[in-house]
Amino acid sequence: MPTYKDKKTGLWYCKFVFTDWAGKKTQKKKMGFKLQKEAKAYETEFLSKAHASCDMLFSSLVELYMEDCKPRLKLRPMQINNFS
Repeated sequence: MPTYKDKKTGLWYCKFVFTDWAGKKTQKKKMGFKLQKEAKAYETEFLSKAHASCDMLFSSLVELYMEDCKPRLKLRPMQINNFS
């Protein structure tokens, strides 16, 4: 899990290659981390999401689930019942 420090800005970034759902190798680069630890954590979380790993955070699982459900759901106005 390589992370690099940008000499101009002093911020950390990670650059890695992963295999997408179609089997195509893709390069990913994310910049702007203040700490090296944050860059490594981002890479680990991204790869666990990409591979649907059991090691992913619960919040990531919920995020993936909501993205998957979004096309099938529609927004409905909330109905308020007045019991007067």
